[in-house]
Amino acid sequence: MTNFRSGGGRLKMLEVLEQFRVIFKSIRRHYRSVEERSGISGALLWALAQVAANPGSQVGDLARALAIHQSTASNLLRRLGSRGLVARRRQAKDQRAVQLFATAKGLRTLKRAPQRSSACCSRRCPTCRGRRSSRCTGSSQGSSPR
Repeated sequence: MTNFRSGGGRLKMLEVLEQFRVIFKSIRRHYRSVEERSGISGALLWALAQVAANPGSQVGDLARALAIHQSTASNLLRRLGSRGLVARRRQAKDQRAVQLFATAKGLRTLKRAPQRSSACCSRRCPTCRGRRSSRCTGSSQGSSPR
């Protein structure tokens, strides 16, 4: 195990910390750009994209797709609904079940948002080195916001 209190270990630790800062700054800049173009936060955009891609889905479906708690999904949907981007409809058979649909305004919002690249994340991706690969774990192959 490396002793991080030694000069070399401490220097390496500071380099790694700086790399994390660069990554987080880049992510913040990206989501600020997404919000400026779409008018909603990255989290709301991600939820809206899931609802639009799966019309008639339910809150639990959205929570599973986004890997979040159902109450968090409900809060996102409440915010999307208050902006007129998502509509909730009760099923005729079971009034407890609510289906989710993107509204026309929600679909227009998605069209304004930056689109996800169809190519791999980058040439630096260790899995596919910039070539399309079904094994890629990079951001453009995952279920990240548009």
